[in-house]
Amino acid sequence: MVARERMSHSKLWEIENCGESFRRKYLENDRTPGTLAMFQGSAIDALANSIHTNQLDAKAELGPTPEALIGTLPTASEAAEFAVAAFEARIQEEGVTVTKEDADDAGSEAAAVGHTKDHVAVLGAGYNRLVAPKVNPLAVQRKIEASPSALSFDVVGVLDLVEEVEDAETGATVERVIDLKVPKRRPRKDAAKKSSQLVLYSLLRAAETGRMPHSAALRHVVTTSRFVEIDTQEVKPTVADLRAMLERMEAGVQAIRAGV
Repeated sequence: MVARERMSHSKLWEIENCGESFRRKYLENDRTPGTLAMFQGSAIDALANSIHTNQLDAKAELGPTPEALIGTLPTASEAAEFAVAAFEARIQEEGVTVTKEDADDAGSEAAAVGHTKDHVAVLGAGYNRLVAPKVNPLAVQRKIEASPSALSFDVVGVLDLVEEVEDAETGATVERVIDLKVPKRRPRKDAAKKSSQLVLYSLLRAAETGRMPHSAALRHVVTTSRFVEIDTQEVKPTVADLRAMLERMEAGVQAIRAGV
């Protein structure tokens, strides 16, 4: 009996875009240290996870009150310090790959690390001020594994955030899946429409709860100079989108079994 393959978005991306990279990463476990951009994103992700977990814990005790959702927030300096500490910890534990572009832009590799650390502090304080007070979390870093009997593979993923929001059309309270992004530049206006991650995460949430989330969104946290901008792009994946995603994953599984 052939073992069921575990398929995630990152694995699918590697298969579809670079078979050699997939082989090194997933078959030979040959992994190079992450880039500054990756660690910048993971630092803000760690901060967001901490903030929203605290909100969720307080909400369980107090309900969705201002005391629970806003009273638990760190100060701006605390948020910045938390994000910087998370950034430095990743570098300390794993090392870092400084790209030629980053080094050239900053003047040296050391300057690139320092420049990115400064950005992390600004982004952390900005997230705490612009995003966190408006979030009513339902789930944080939710790991979901779905094993449909009709498929030859399992689908796995970790949802950054599931939040309650008000439907702009009906006023009803609905569920939205959030994928947090920290890009180096402003995102394309159609980024969410082209995001296969949002389709996959909607599929996983539907598998977990038995119903499709109302919507899914990319939440971009971008810094320009000393300012932080938040760009949230929302979509509503359809059943057809979910089927197309599963078909891509099935093709990916067949490629793995064929030796990529």
